Amino acid sequence: MASARREFPAGLVLDAHKHQALEAPIVPLPPPASVLLALDQGSGSVLEPTVVVGQDVALGATIARAIDPFGATLHASVSGRVTAIGTRESASELGECLCIELANDGRDAL
Repeated sequence: MASARREFPAGLVLDAHKHQALEAPIVPLPPPASVLLALDQGSGSVLEPTVVVGQDVALGATIARAIDPFGATLHASVSGRVTAIGTRESASELGECLCIELANDGRDAL
C-alpha cells in the first residue's frame, strides 16, 4: 500500500472560495452513525486500546492510552458501543494504523 504522505508530499493547493461559505448559512449536521478513531498520533507515538469490542462507552470516556510519555490519551467522541478494533487505512506514515470503531447510540451519554 502506498503512503498517503508520499503521494501528496506538499498537500493540495486549492483556490480560495471563502465568499461562497460566507454567503451560506451554517447548517447543523446530524451526528454520524459511527466514528473511526486512529491510534496513530502522527508524532511517532502510538496508543494502546483500553476498551474491547462489545464494550459500551460514554461520551468522553478514555478509549486508548499512550504507551510512551509523548502521547496523549484518546477519548470517545460519541457514546455508544465499540464495534471493532483493527488495522484500517489511514493518513498515517504507513498508510494504515490501528483504529477503534464506535457505533454511535445518539444519546451523548456521559
